[in-house]
Amino acid sequence: MGGFIFSLSCILGQIIPFVALSFYSTNTTVENKANPHEINIALLVLACCWGLSVIAFFGLINRKLIGSFYSTKTGAQSIILGFQFSDDPAVKTFMVFGFHSSFTESIKDEVIAYMHDNWAEWEQMQPAWFTPKFIASVGDEFIPGRALQQLNEAAIEAGDGARRRSSVLSVRVIFGKE
Repeated sequence: MGGFIFSLSCILGQIIPFVALSFYSTNTTVENKANPHEINIALLVLACCWGLSVIAFFGLINRKLIGSFYSTKTGAQSIILGFQFSDDPAVKTFMVFGFHSSFTESIKDEVIAYMHDNWAEWEQMQPAWFTPKFIASVGDEFIPGRALQQLNEAAIEAGDGARRRSSVLSVRVIFGKE
């Protein structure tokens, strides 16, 4: 349920202490009870501090993000929508490779097609986000065959065994199966 449940739990977290105080105040079996009126004042002060913090928080955050606090979209759904509706390659690739792969498993084929369609252009243009670190975070299935083969060859030439790409996919590329 996404942000809605988070927001609801925050609000309930402010209400429940007052409900507990109500039960505490009416209980006659507790000995040496603290003054419920003093506890109520402390709870009111804390709730007011929380309320002021929430107001300050919402005053400082990016206004576009406020909807995430009452949205019923999950994180995975938001990431998929971010990939599908963004026109910026940096945003699209971050949505896929900046989070756990399980979030985008349902659109894996769409991501593979997007990456294969655009990889050559990114290699040529070298946008700021298309770094060796980013390339290392990309799984072999997302890299077009020829580019994967070049990465493997470069890793072998550099003697960087830890950086080498999947040898199984490389064999498929060499024999024209990719």
